[in-house]
Amino acid sequence: MSLGLIIHTLIVSFGLGSLIMASEYMFWIIKLAGAAYLFYLAYNLLKSDGKINAVSGQKLHSSRISLFAYGAVSNISNPKIMIFYLAFLPQFIGQGTSSPVIKMLTLGLTFACLTFLIKLPVALFSGLLSEWFKKNESAMKWVMRSSGGILFLTGIRILFEKRNG
Repeated sequence: MSLGLIIHTLIVSFGLGSLIMASEYMFWIIKLAGAAYLFYLAYNLLKSDGKINAVSGQKLHSSRISLFAYGAVSNISNPKIMIFYLAFLPQFIGQGTSSPVIKMLTLGLTFACLTFLIKLPVALFSGLLSEWFKKNESAMKWVMRSSGGILFLTGIRILFEKRNG
């Protein structure tokens, strides 16, 4: 997933983010795509039967390479991350900065590294916790439906977001 953050950092650092934010049309496309993606995820979670891999479609015994690729591709294609990077990183670049691209790259790569350090223990603990959830489908169903509800509400909120500037 951190590899996806690095890709998003490169996109925003080299100006594509500015082009997207300058265009009302592109803003609407990204906003609608992000909301649609959240609604899709919410729908899958809400209809879930509580089985661990029912939503992602992942095989129970995937190779580490395929799990790595799945995490990277899902993060790279996640419009929420792009919107976050477009809205968040530029706020930390001052008007008089002599090298905004270098500063943006530094901030984005630092963020990717920090999230890796946080997500690594979470991933390890999640692997252990998944064994418990495999045995307790009713608990997993509750977690999935709660998550689906939150994603649905977040999608609604994104639909009502206004573009700054």
